[in-house]
Amino acid sequence: MSFDNKSIELKIENALNKKIVDNKVTIYNPIYALMKSSAEKIAQKYGVVSNDFLFYFVSDNNINAYTLCIDNHNVICFTTGAMFHIGYTLEKMLHNESFKEHFIDLDESKILAQISVYFYCFLLYHEFAHLIFGHCKYLENKYAMRFMAAFDNKRKDSLIDIQTLELHADITAARIFKQIIEIDNPKVKIEQIIVSLVTLFNFMYLYDKSYDYKNKTYLPPSERLSLVLSIVFSNCLSKKEISSSIKKMYNLSNDAFYDIFRINNELNKKISYRYDIDSHLISLSNNWSIIYKELLRFSYLPIGDDIYE
Repeated sequence: MSFDNKSIELKIENALNKKIVDNKVTIYNPIYALMKSSAEKIAQKYGVVSNDFLFYFVSDNNINAYTLCIDNHNVICFTTGAMFHIGYTLEKMLHNESFKEHFIDLDESKILAQISVYFYCFLLYHEFAHLIFGHCKYLENKYAMRFMAAFDNKRKDSLIDIQTLELHADITAARIFKQIIEIDNPKVKIEQIIVSLVTLFNFMYLYDKSYDYKNKTYLPPSERLSLVLSIVFSNCLSKKEISSSIKKMYNLSNDAFYDIFRINNELNKKISYRYDIDSHLISLSNNWSIIYKELLRFSYLPIGDDIYE
């Protein structure tokens, strides 16, 4: 079925208040090409037909990605910042003395390429979770019927749903990531995965240091990272040698990142409201049990009634 590409692109730009990067710029760029082909493969895997799924890059120096529903099309947009900041940062991190010693016998360009792929893929899986499980369409349909005077407080009323769906996207991305990366490969691959995830969530920390999680769309980056790592490496944590390697690379990654950006070590602190965050996660899980049946109407895949299943 044909569609008006220009019309959809204009609506995307208006919705995000960002310009779509011209296809002529992206077509020969290896990073753009990698992400576009990855997106198409995952779309096919989950049965998303090409006209239902659109993939764009938008001009924005921040590291971010967006999922939108425009005219019955599912749209994923990556920012240009997500494409370019990571390569520059990882190169500087690998020149950190601790990293140089750790990766001394390996080809730096290959390491950079592989870590970058992991970094981009986790972002992609998170956004695809919003798409394949119908998160956007659920929110669009649930709240479109309530644009009236009695619904002036839309943001506050919908926040618990948005937080629940963001948590589900993180958990889903971690599960897809775990399946695809084949944890039992050589140990160095595990280390590259940790570098990518720690770097990703450290960037999120740079952009948003607030721990006021109850009034924000996302949980604190440190809590998101902790949850993601526990899922991705759940099969490894019982093995002492691998568990030790994970912890070592986690610390090295943080130290190298902090050395570049001169940030303090707050990301690692187990802050005083650890219990509050745990209870908040429980409330999100309870909310999932309320909304999941309605969400099934819009999902491409079956969904369990437990967000942590």
